Amino acid sequence: MRKIKMLLGVCTLSASLFVSCSKENPYEEELNPQYAVTEIDTVEQSELIERLRATLPENAEEKLRDFSGQFRFIDGQFTNQVKAAIDGDQYECSTDDLPLTEYTGYLTEGWSLFEALVYTFYGDIPTYYALFLDEDVNKRAYFGPNGEYTNQVQRTFKDLSRFWDINAGDMELTGMHFDTYLDLEKSAKTLQLLYGGTIEENMETAEFLKEITEEYETLNRENGAIFTFNAFAFKGQEVSPLGFIPDKIVMGDGIMQGMDAIGFGDVAAQAILAHEFGHQIQYDNGYFVDVDPEDEPEATRRTELMADAYAAYYLTHKRGATMNWKRVKKFMEVFYNIGDCGFTSSGHHGTPNQRMAAAKWAYELAQRAHKKGHILSSQEFYELFEEKLPELVAPDAEENLAISTENRFTEAEK
Repeated sequence: MRKIKMLLGVCTLSASLFVSCSKENPYEEELNPQYAVTEIDTVEQSELIERLRATLPENAEEKLRDFSGQFRFIDGQFTNQVKAAIDGDQYECSTDDLPLTEYTGYLTEGWSLFEALVYTFYGDIPTYYALFLDEDVNKRAYFGPNGEYTNQVQRTFKDLSRFWDINAGDMELTGMHFDTYLDLEKSAKTLQLLYGGTIEENMETAEFLKEITEEYETLNRENGAIFTFNAFAFKGQEVSPLGFIPDKIVMGDGIMQGMDAIGFGDVAAQAILAHEFGHQIQYDNGYFVDVDPEDEPEATRRTELMADAYAAYYLTHKRGATMNWKRVKKFMEVFYNIGDCGFTSSGHHGTPNQRMAAAKWAYELAQRAHKKGHILSSQEFYELFEEKLPELVAPDAEENLAISTENRFTEAEK
């Protein structure tokens, strides 16, 4: 997880690094030890940073911040903007030794300041192209660098739309791909959206990005999985100058590759998509609430654990994905691996233990319905979850309490 923190933290360092560089020793600025990038110790790396700096428009950070700040979408599992809220000392939590953490560490192994700055200023190109510009949605979309997850994802999306009672007819599903960098027109259009200018004016930067992403193994490792290591749900809204962008789920190749690499390839795509579909239920039914900044971590944890539970219920229900216990256990391990300990982060998704508990609770709820095959409405499920939530998030560090799975489901079975 330290690598991921490094990537995010470089955003706060980049402006001062660019401004404070001196001609005599342009990269002598010492990084905070938390951001463990390697030193700039070669002429090539220095020249690359100079070329990168030349591509950036004036006030690049401000423009990027202003653009991204217009939108509310449920960003995935790795945003860590610290805001005080929840006391992490009360909980048993560690992600340092989890397989997914090791995999993301591998993806950024050997990064210098150059790679970190590429990620900071241009790492969202696949995200925003997929979200706002890609016309290959739903049946035209593909998933995985070579389309290897396409059938699984599209089949699951169709089944989720049937299973839950929200209107998904206008919702779009699309993939997020590293090869966006390799298509000059796609890259230039996205740069225009992020930083302004014309497509022609952004073409030189697009060519630079194509060059470095093709040439440098540190950037294209595992088909550039670090740049698409996410999945998220977006609530439809007007986006200037594009017009109305409908409800959308974006599935990144990188997150599915990562789960596949650690042994969850047979279930991860379904589990991740079911989780994001849970967020669309929340959008549709108005379950998100506006809170003060200091309460954001706790509010986000609530909606994330709820999405975990919606996913588990669908995946294990007799009329859903009908996964057996072995596959259900794998599914819960998927969410255990994405659990985080960022208690004060506005993007806090819940600890691994809490996510496991939410998934297990929903699984047991689905089992109670197997005899009759009844599917709870999204509102009925929501009410049961809200009742269960205090137990799911109860402090577990001091006594390491086992999460109780006892609950009354009399109403659910009617």
